[in-house]
Amino acid sequence: MRIILIVVSTAILGLTACVPPQPQQNTGTNSSLNLKSSPTPSQARQVELPADVSEIVTSITRLIQAGQNMQSARTGNLKECGELMRKYRKEIEALEPKSEALPKLYSTYLHPAVIELKTCTSCSPNAFEACIRANTNLADLTNRLLER
Repeated sequence: MRIILIVVSTAILGLTACVPPQPQQNTGTNSSLNLKSSPTPSQARQVELPADVSEIVTSITRLIQAGQNMQSARTGNLKECGELMRKYRKEIEALEPKSEALPKLYSTYLHPAVIELKTCTSCSPNAFEACIRANTNLADLTNRLLER
């Protein structure tokens, strides 16, 4: 599966905050990460990612969403939170060497995002902020790809 990033100039939309990517259902076609705004064709540009990078971006995006969804367990049911944390930790540990081994253009942004996922999917009171930082790494990669 490949991911095509649809990137939108933040200057055109006047966005100042990072918008978390939303997980998408696998429809058998190319998937994409979208900003929540609907750009016109003149505002959008597609960037195709290599398959290995696409796989890691998909996993990071899903884990960011999972971490954000853990907020109620963090504040209410610590047993459930701990179970979720252990479940996601195994997947994150498997992503670490993969993200680090990518070409520098991608590893510079994706490996730190994977590291942030450890806290994002934890029971820490700072977990949600770590999810935001992981998402910021994805946004920074998008911006870097736009510069090319």
